[in-house]
Amino acid sequence: MEVYNYIITKKSDKNEICNTFLVNNSYISDKHTTAKEFCKHFCSVAETYASSIRHVGISPVSFLQDRNMKSLFLTPTTPQEVAS
Repeated sequence: MEVYNYIITKKSDKNEICNTFLVNNSYISDKHTTAKEFCKHFCSVAETYASSIRHVGISPVSFLQDRNMKSLFLTPTTPQEVAS
């Protein structure tokens, strides 16, 4: 946790952007390949954690209490929409 806190609170005087990444023992710098590899990595995180969760045969919905069946959702609008 110490390392994590250090990383997220670290201040830099420079606006540095990392353009080169190490993936499978090879350095990549192409934007398309970098995006694809980041997507592949972050999509695999859910599968990795999901496979380690023990199945207990209880629906996750059963843990929800006091559900509001009459909820309201408003989509974002523009000032022109509101004025008309």
